Amino acid sequence: MIGSQDLVVGLVIVLVLFGAKKLPELAGSLGKSMKEFKKGVSEATEEEPAKPLTSDLRHAGNGSRNARKIART
Repeated sequence: MIGSQDLVVGLVIVLVLFGAKKLPELAGSLGKSMKEFKKGVSEATEEEPAKPLTSDLRHAGNGSRNARKIART
């Protein structure tokens, strides 16, 4: 878990590495990237909803029984 002291140290390191002038630009590009990622995820879930796993799991236990039925035919 990240504590407040860890966050302060991380922010100081970022400030030293990139400088105060670049921080707003970096924050803006990070925000835009997150927005595009969320948009892509929501579009993907709208296009193809996930299939329920219960039907797959229900038939998984019948594998040997189904194999015997197929072998008989």
